[in-house]
Amino acid sequence: MPKPTLSDVNFPRLSKRSGAISGGTITSPDATSGFLVVINGQANKRWVGTVGNRVRGNVWNVDVTLLRGLRIKNTFGIEGIAVTITNPTTLETSDPPVISTTTIP
Repeated sequence: MPKPTLSDVNFPRLSKRSGAISGGTITSPDATSGFLVVINGQANKRWVGTVGNRVRGNVWNVDVTLLRGLRIKNTFGIEGIAVTITNPTTLETSDPPVISTTTIP
């Protein structure tokens, strides 16, 4: 199975509270429920989650949470993010990451 491809992401808001769930979508012809999603933000922020159900076509719902143990400064506003998906069976990761922006409330 080839490396998964990721063509678009939409995470309008990502919570900086540990344990809070933030939702969004990814667009990938290769994704399926259970793929790992990693979002790297600025200042060492990292959210992780899994692909959920299909919305339509190649668009999938994703829920992510902030990894515990990372120090989050009291920052808010628009932030750049880099998103990848990983096939949990083959451990192949999409490359390059999709670059987008989000709001940190």
